[in-house]
Amino acid sequence: MRSNQLSYPAIIYFLRFAGAKVIIFLKPTKNFSIFILFSDKIIKFAPIWHPLYLMHMKKEQIRIEHSLNSTSPGIIWKIISTEGGLSRWIADEVKESKGKFIFTWGDEWSHHEKRSATMLEKVRHSHIRMQWDDETDPLAYIELKMTRSEVTGGFTLHITDFALPEDIDSLYDIWDQNLEQLRLSTGL
Repeated sequence: MRSNQLSYPAIIYFLRFAGAKVIIFLKPTKNFSIFILFSDKIIKFAPIWHPLYLMHMKKEQIRIEHSLNSTSPGIIWKIISTEGGLSRWIADEVKESKGKFIFTWGDEWSHHEKRSATMLEKVRHSHIRMQWDDETDPLAYIELKMTRSEVTGGFTLHITDFALPEDIDSLYDIWDQNLEQLRLSTGL
């Protein structure tokens, strides 16, 4: 590829402004960047959120159902909604403060990853819904919901999450590992 060719799609507008030729060049990255060329000067504006980006990065919803070996709503609620419960099966450490969760995988003193999530909704003995703070799709969230069977009295954990089409299999694998850890650490 020659250096003057674009390796990504671009949107270019040509117009006149105050008697000068103006070229507006939208570079689609995580946030669109706007460059405006006035004759021989280039002005770059701060990145903006552009709805066209959302069309390219639409995530798909996945749903997982997992039967739980407990008839105690209190135990299940603690496992899916508290930092102590979540740290037993989703991450190595979970901290909660003022509607924010900090998830840590790995040891602090060695290689580790941290992600934060904001709680969107929490209904006692029903569900908790949160969204990663670095989430690019405003419609994506994670929901952990417990439901009781009227027939057996047992509970089912319903997990809702979102991923890009190419990441769906990996996300299912991650949730399978999390659910196995839930079974091993709690017996649920």
